[in-house]
Amino acid sequence: SNVLTIIDGVTNTVAGTVTLPGTAGRVAADATNGRVYVGAAEPASTVWVLETASPASTNADLSALTLSSGTLSPVFAAGTTAYTASVANGANAITVTPTKADANATIQVRVNAGAFSAVTSGQASGALALNVGLNTVDSKVTAQDGTTVKTYTITVARSATTGSWTTMAAMPTARHGASAEVINGVIYVVGGYTGSQSSVNQAYDTA
Repeated sequence: SNVLTIIDGVTNTVAGTVTLPGTAGRVAADATNGRVYVGAAEPASTVWVLETASPASTNADLSALTLSSGTLSPVFAAGTTAYTASVANGANAITVTPTKADANATIQVRVNAGAFSAVTSGQASGALALNVGLNTVDSKVTAQDGTTVKTYTITVARSATTGSWTTMAAMPTARHGASAEVINGVIYVVGGYTGSQSSVNQAYDTA
């Protein structure tokens, strides 16, 4: 016969049947790691393998990613892994909430290339300390297969201490009486006097 009857070892009842690729006389079967191995004495030295478990998922996507402070740019999308966000100086720590797309994936987070720590999908991580300036917050997703990994990185800019002055680059042309205007983060300096009236126009990008 080429029909293998499967017996439930707990209830000792027939759980189903499987049609083998060929006809066998005396057979022996063993189930290991989601596979059923069937060895036939007739014909001799014939082994069939039946896959009974679905292959492990390779889905390492997030379905959502949020911060406790600041707004992601660009807007989150599963296929986008690099983001930026800005926070005030008073935000000396933040949390990140990653949500996995596949129930069998796992998530770990870290800040500034430190050690990864596990986080539950859809729940806020522990507090992640921020330095003044740029910080990197990584959310690493490992798929069920254990080898497929995707890392989502947020570069978080924490502003400098409030109430303090920072020395920037000097103007290329020293002058007085000039007009200045800020447009989209760029300082434009127009005209003025350098001993005589100046027609020099210069711009400083604050980004």
